[in-house]
Amino acid sequence: MPDRAVPRERSLRRCAGPWRALAALSLALAVAGCVVTPPATPTTTAATPQERRQAVLWGAARECQARFPSVTVNNIEPSGRLVLGVRRGEDTSAFSTCFTQLAQQRLAAAGLVGTGRLSTSGRGLSRTALPIGFIGNAVTVSVAINGRPVTLLLDTGASITMITPDAAEKAGATPPPGAITHRVTVVGGRVIDVPVTRVRALGLSEYAVEDLDVVVFDALPHRSAVQGLLGYDVLRHFRVTVDREARQLVLEPVSQPGAGIAAPAGPPVAAPTWSVGDEWTYRWESPQGSGTLVWWVSREAEIEGQPYWVMEGASQEIWHRKSDLAVAQFAVGKQLQSRNRPPHQYADWPLSVGKAWERAFEEERPATRETRNVVFRYHVEGAETVTVPAGTFQTLKIVRRVRSGAILTEFWYSPEVRHWVRMREALGASGSRVHELIAYRLQPGPRAAP
Repeated sequence: MPDRAVPRERSLRRCAGPWRALAALSLALAVAGCVVTPPATPTTTAATPQERRQAVLWGAARECQARFPSVTVNNIEPSGRLVLGVRRGEDTSAFSTCFTQLAQQRLAAAGLVGTGRLSTSGRGLSRTALPIGFIGNAVTVSVAINGRPVTLLLDTGASITMITPDAAEKAGATPPPGAITHRVTVVGGRVIDVPVTRVRALGLSEYAVEDLDVVVFDALPHRSAVQGLLGYDVLRHFRVTVDREARQLVLEPVSQPGAGIAAPAGPPVAAPTWSVGDEWTYRWESPQGSGTLVWWVSREAEIEGQPYWVMEGASQEIWHRKSDLAVAQFAVGKQLQSRNRPPHQYADWPLSVGKAWERAFEEERPATRETRNVVFRYHVEGAETVTVPAGTFQTLKIVRRVRSGAILTEFWYSPEVRHWVRMREALGASGSRVHELIAYRLQPGPRAAP
């Protein structure tokens, strides 16, 4: 598939600056920039779904811009990504919340998004089980797309289900001309826009998720035994248990059939702004020992013209991009140990319960002249009240997994602290290492994301 998104993104970056994800849509901030004239609103019934969506997004953007005049909408890309010009950063978070909520409501009302609703053919059914297979450590499951059987790879880190073009054609779900697109990141960090199609029903034994938007893309071209990925947009309707011994996927519904799932309460959590002098002290404990560690923001710096915070602790330095906290490089004793291309963004801001995303990047290790391709999957599993030595905090729990589904790290992020207050790292057969916040100190000043 030709990659037409990347050249356009590069041209916009000349006037727009760094990107930031915004829920199902995306947000980019610019201090100043080239203003793009909004397209005329399509008025004919022949307008494509993509054109209709763009019209809805521009309408929502104009209304929110009227409420927050310090934010200027420069452009809305075909993928839904916003390019903004901002004079006062404190309005950015409020604008993003306004736009996300208004756009989602209007897209749903116009029938331009299919979030899926649960239905069942059984009566009083409290659970069901599907047989599973394995490709290495990866789990496969057989489902039905519009009644046609397909085998999908279980992928709890994927935010949206993907099926191959061939599977879509056989199910009568080929994307229409001018289909809405969805932006995905593939191995190597390449970003592409792929078409979305609506399926009448995705069947899982006695249950089905109806009126669901899925992406049409061959995510696994070298695995002919599977026809796509089963993502969180389907799995969110269930408590999911993988019983490897019984070779079953056990599904227990968490919503009433026909009702769908309501959006989680609470506004999205925007990226924090740090200041030089901000400091967090943690204690850690593992089967191998225990101790304390202080991390602090030591200075500001630049990489390729982009601003970064440099965080230090125990002779280590981590360079966090200011716009989204993405990690560009890691050093020990001032010696560079690793560099990430693109910078690794562990949080897809703004955060909300249920949000899932994937990050693919290349890690360079200059000392050993090695490189490796890394793919992590993230999921905001819930909102939790967490008590640690530093106090009690409202947090969002973020889980990081590898592609097989194995958990690497669990973070409990606190907007009040502007960092995580608890972290659990998997150490393989030797157990895990747990970090908890003991104390923190934040510098006074405005806290809005830049």
